[in-house]
Amino acid sequence: MPSRLVGRGGELARLQALADPRSLARPRLVVVDGEAGIGKTSLVLALADSATSRVRWAQCVEEGAPPFWLWRQSVPEALSDPGLPDPIGDRFALFAALRDVLAADQGCLLVIDDVQWADEASLLTLRMLLRDPACRGVICCATRRTGEAGPGWERVGPDLLSGHDVERVTLRGLDEFAISEVLRAEAGRDLDPAEIRDASIASGGNPLFVRELGRLLAAGVRPTGGDIAEIIMARVRRLAPAAQQLLRVASLLAEEFELTVVARLLDLPTAGCLPAVSEALSAGLLSDVGTGRFRFTHGLVRTALESQIPLQQAVVLHIRAAQALEDLHRDGLERVSSDIARHWAAVAVAGERAPAVAWARRAAEDASRALAHEEASRLYASALDCGGPTLGADEQAELLLARGAADVAAGWFAEASDACRQAVALAEDAGRYDLVTVAALTLDAVGNRAWDRSVQSWCLSALEGLRDDGSPASDALRARLLARLAEARFYSGDVSGADASADRALSLAESGVDGDALVAALRARQLTYSGADHSLERADLAKRMTTLGERLRRPAVEMWGRLWPLTCSGNTATSPGSPLRSRDCAGASNSSAARCPVGTSWCRRPHWPRLAASSTTRSRWVRSRPTSPSRRWPSGRRSRSCSISAPTSPGSVRR
Repeated sequence: MPSRLVGRGGELARLQALADPRSLARPRLVVVDGEAGIGKTSLVLALADSATSRVRWAQCVEEGAPPFWLWRQSVPEALSDPGLPDPIGDRFALFAALRDVLAADQGCLLVIDDVQWADEASLLTLRMLLRDPACRGVICCATRRTGEAGPGWERVGPDLLSGHDVERVTLRGLDEFAISEVLRAEAGRDLDPAEIRDASIASGGNPLFVRELGRLLAAGVRPTGGDIAEIIMARVRRLAPAAQQLLRVASLLAEEFELTVVARLLDLPTAGCLPAVSEALSAGLLSDVGTGRFRFTHGLVRTALESQIPLQQAVVLHIRAAQALEDLHRDGLERVSSDIARHWAAVAVAGERAPAVAWARRAAEDASRALAHEEASRLYASALDCGGPTLGADEQAELLLARGAADVAAGWFAEASDACRQAVALAEDAGRYDLVTVAALTLDAVGNRAWDRSVQSWCLSALEGLRDDGSPASDALRARLLARLAEARFYSGDVSGADASADRALSLAESGVDGDALVAALRARQLTYSGADHSLERADLAKRMTTLGERLRRPAVEMWGRLWPLTCSGNTATSPGSPLRSRDCAGASNSSAARCPVGTSWCRRPHWPRLAASSTTRSRWVRSRPTSPSRRWPSGRRSRSCSISAPTSPGSVRR
C-alpha cells in the first residue's frame, strides 16, 4: 500500500476490482463519498498509482474555473486538436470529440476529484459519455464531498448516480490502530495510549484532523480540542508573518492560484514571494502544481484561512485581484472572465456595482461561446443580482433576454419563459419594442395555449412598434415576426389567421436577401400547408428549402427541405432513391450529425441539451407545459399537422 495511505487497504482493493476495464462492456462510474478530510483524494491517488491503463485526472474547484474545466484538464487534446470537430461551434461535436479520444485510449481511468464542484455543462457531457458504449473500458472514479454541492451537481448529480453502472464507496473514519499509525508518523515519536485515545475522540477518525493533531504533537503543542479550522490555524500561526500573509491573500483567490497574482496583491515581485511559498510548502499547506501555480493541500486549509480575512480587507483584495487578472491575462480574458466576475461580484455590496454587472455579462457571453449555456445563465443572473436597483428597465430587460436565450439553449424552457415574460413587461414600459421582438423570436410556439398566447401577443406588440422604413433589415425582421406569429396562431387553432400571417411573411422574405427570414417564412408556410389538400404546395416548399440550404451552406436547412416530402406518410427511412441524403448533409455540417437518426438539425446547437437532457431538464419542460401527461401535444394538434418544421431558432421544442 502506498505510504500516503493508511487504514484503507479494503477500500483500495475494492476500487481496484471495480476499476478493472477488461471485464466491462460499457463505461462505469465509481463515486467515492465522504466528509471533507476523510481521505478521498489520497485513496484515488493510490488507485491511480496502481492503474495499468492510462490515467486522466481533473480537479474541480468551487470558484474561478472556466467552462468545461473538467475536460480542459483531463482531455485537453479534444479541445485543441484541429483535426477534430470544432467544439466551440457545436456542443454535440464536443461530446463526439471527447468520446473519440477516450475510446481511442482503449480503456482508461478518468479521475475527477471534488466532482461536486463541476460545472453543469461538464457533468452533462460526462453523463453522455458514461452512456455511450463506444467508451467501453472507461472507468470514471469521482470523489464527492458529502454535505456540499455546487449548482451543477445539484441538477445533474442525482441523474448521474442513478445510471446503469454506478458503484458507491463511502469512506468512514479510521479505526484506532490506523489513527495511532498516522499520529506516530506525523509526530515522529511513540505516543502514549492517552494521547492516541484523545486524538481518536477529537478527530472522529478523520485522517486530515488526525494529521493536524500529529503535527501539533510534533511541535510540542498539546492539542486542547477545537474544530479542524482551529487546528489548521494553530499550525499556520507557527509560520513566519510573511508566509501567513501570503497564505491569507492566496486563500481569497482560489484553491489553485497563480503566484504572479498573489505577488500583485502583496505589492511584491514574484521572486520576493518565493521564501514564503517555500515555507508553506515545507509546512504541507501548499503543493506545487507547476508553471507558477500552487494549490492548497486541502480545501479546508483554504477555507480556514479565508475566514480570517476582515470584510473591509477582503473587499480591497477582491478589487485588486480582479484588476491583476485582467492585466495579466489581456490576451486570453475568456479563460479568466468568470473569475474576474466572481471577484467583482464579491465587492458589489460595497457599491462597485457597474464593474460587477459588466464582467458578469462578459463572462456569460464567453460561457455561451464555449457552449456552457448553464454557466451563462448563472452569470446573467449574477449580473442582475449585482446590478439590483441601479439597473434601468431596459438594461434589466436585456439581461433577462440574454438569460432566457441561455436557458433555452440549456433546455430550461420554464425558466426561459419566465425570463422572457419579465423582460417583455420591462421593455414595454420602457418603450423598447426592439427587445419585445427579441423575446418573440427567442421562444417558439409549442402547442401550449398559455405559452402560445404569450408568443402571439409579443409578436403583435413587436409588429406594432416596429418602424416600417422600407429597409431590407426592417422587412426581414417583420417577416420573421410574421412567421413566428403564424406558428403561434396555427398551434392556437387560428388556422386562417396563421395562413394570412405566413403568406405575408413569405412575400416579405422573398423580396429581400435575408436568409434567416426566408427560412423562417418557408417554415411557417409549410406548417400552414399541412394536410392532404396541399401536397403540391408542400413539395414546392421542400424543393425551395433544400435549394436555400444548399445556397446558404446550412445543412440543417437543407435537411429539413429533404425531410418535408416524407413526413406526411410518416416514412423517414432513406433508400438509394430517397431525396433525403442525411449522410451528405451531416458530412457538410462538420459535426457528429451523421450518427444521429433524427436529423442534422437536432444534432446541432442548441438542440443538444434536449438529446442529452437529464430527468431534471425533462421535468422542467413538463412543468412549463401544463398539458395532459399522456401526450406531449395539446389535443388535436398532431392530427392537424403531419409536418415537421425546421427549428432554426434556439427555442424550438417540437418533437
